[in-house]
Amino acid sequence: MLQDIRKGARSWLGIVLACILIPPFAIVGVEYVFRDGFSRAEAVIEVGEQEVLGREFQRAFRERLDALNRRSGASVDYRTAKTMGVVDIVADGFVREALYRQATRDAGIMVGDPVVREAVRTMEAFRGVDGKFDSELYRRGLESAQMSEPEFLDSQRTEIAAQYLIQGIAGIEAAPAAIVDTIDRYRNERRRATFFILRDSSITDLPAPDKAQLAEFYDKHKARYTRPPSRAVSALIVLPEDVFGRIPVADSEILAAYQRDKAKYTTPERRTLRQLLFTSEEDARKVAAAMAGGRSFDTVAKEVVKQEPLSLGTVAADGLPIPELAGAAFARRAGEITEPVRTPLGWHVLVVDKVEPAKVTPLEKVRADIEEAIKRKRAGAILDGLREEADDGLGADLPLDRIAEQVGVKLQRIPAIDSRGRDATGKAIGGLPDDPRFLQRIFEQDVGRDDRDVLDRKDGAFFIVEVDRIAPSRTPALEEVEERVAKDWAADARTRALKIRADALAQRIRAGAGIEEVAKAAGAGIKNSAPLNRYGATGDPEVSGRLRDALFEAGATGAAVARPGVNGYSVAVLAAIETGGDAKENRRAVLDGVKAEIGQELLTQYSAMLRRIYPVRIDRNGIDRLFSRAAQREQGY
Repeated sequence: MLQDIRKGARSWLGIVLACILIPPFAIVGVEYVFRDGFSRAEAVIEVGEQEVLGREFQRAFRERLDALNRRSGASVDYRTAKTMGVVDIVADGFVREALYRQATRDAGIMVGDPVVREAVRTMEAFRGVDGKFDSELYRRGLESAQMSEPEFLDSQRTEIAAQYLIQGIAGIEAAPAAIVDTIDRYRNERRRATFFILRDSSITDLPAPDKAQLAEFYDKHKARYTRPPSRAVSALIVLPEDVFGRIPVADSEILAAYQRDKAKYTTPERRTLRQLLFTSEEDARKVAAAMAGGRSFDTVAKEVVKQEPLSLGTVAADGLPIPELAGAAFARRAGEITEPVRTPLGWHVLVVDKVEPAKVTPLEKVRADIEEAIKRKRAGAILDGLREEADDGLGADLPLDRIAEQVGVKLQRIPAIDSRGRDATGKAIGGLPDDPRFLQRIFEQDVGRDDRDVLDRKDGAFFIVEVDRIAPSRTPALEEVEERVAKDWAADARTRALKIRADALAQRIRAGAGIEEVAKAAGAGIKNSAPLNRYGATGDPEVSGRLRDALFEAGATGAAVARPGVNGYSVAVLAAIETGGDAKENRRAVLDGVKAEIGQELLTQYSAMLRRIYPVRIDRNGIDRLFSRAAQREQGY
């Protein structure tokens, strides 16, 4: 695919193409270089005269879905992935690639045989253990894909031609200097501040609110207390832990597992080492000769060889980078030195300051962990059986409590749950599956049994949800949330009081008072910030984003600002404006970024133009059929 060709690119274009031509087509093995014969010949995407077959789309989609599941640790199914936009991402990738292929063909761009063969010879998928082209790997790949060599070379010829087309459109070599200079100054500017913080705790004289004040605050912030739509659900959640009680584990099995994995429960011997390094063996041997006379290693180092010993820390044998050093050091006892050891760095003499013997964690301390691991491994077969029972129950349209009885797990009743997993009081509900599909499914389904389904996790766990009732959004009466309203009123009043005080102190600084004098009068300590960044993290944990923004809006050094800070309100003076990092490297990065942005915009406009020239048809119903439950069972998924 284009992925291998892109690896040779030295310009920003290689990065852009890696994004534009969509990661699902990246090579992860020899077979993925080829588009093999498809059992499903129906095209799900048509672009001009280019077609994408169902099997081809399935493969790319499953690669993207597997990557998503690995990153998230969940087990996202087709239905959920579709709502997340994964199907559209894969389809758009195929459309873009097909547009470039069609445009390349119509533009008459030709690629000679030598170029194609050289591109194939440099593909990672065909490199052997020596890093060179392996003709046997190439042959097996062709056989696996059921493609002839001419067919494969023609497919690569088309892709290289598409690469040429894209480079011709987006491969700009320069960018306007005025734009680059302006962005460089703006992006790489750093600012420092001198500041102090007025803590929330410094406001202690707030009066208690009366009923009228609470009512006024509640009416003004009523949306804050409005409860989101919620649902009452019944949930059958079956986890590996739920079947542990059905899995007997003999003591002999635990002992066997402990002995088999004993290295995992063993802390290797460690030694605290220091060394002296010499350029000759003769000088290295002076250490042993001097110590033979009764002097200590430290005395010899200081008075005889006149070196400061280098500490190697406390390490295990495999923690030393040079095996010869490990062998010598771990053959000595505490207080002893090694014979001179030669390495590419010179001649080493090591002293063993301390020995920590190897430790083996007793079986009884890890028995429970081993037993759980064995049960977790065996739980899969039981969970598979329970999952089949649950699926049969759904097929028979049984009530969920009956299905729970059949699988032997208690049905959970949740009287109210919102889309964030919180109850009617706004508190997080515990014990829910750590899987985003659980809440997604609850809020996708209607009331009743019609839309129930079994959702699986990779560890064998599964769950079924049934919506019992849907409650619309509701704003509670003041009496129901009065305690919370009172706390919010106090927090708001404290913030307003801090703001008034901070603004007054900043105004004193603007009038000519020094910030040290003002801070002292306020009972606060002065701080000097680290260099602050315009974007992202501020660069100083005690400087809030809002304070940083105000400092970057300030026109010149000496300007005073007051903004909400970290745990209070901050008053600051802009102390310095400077450029951060290496100026040459900063400008180069900006230049590359500007070129990439311009190139990306050109490609975006070019793709939009191609979509107007060539008809694009995406059979979304056909794609849905590819991933229907029946189709997946038929293909063994």
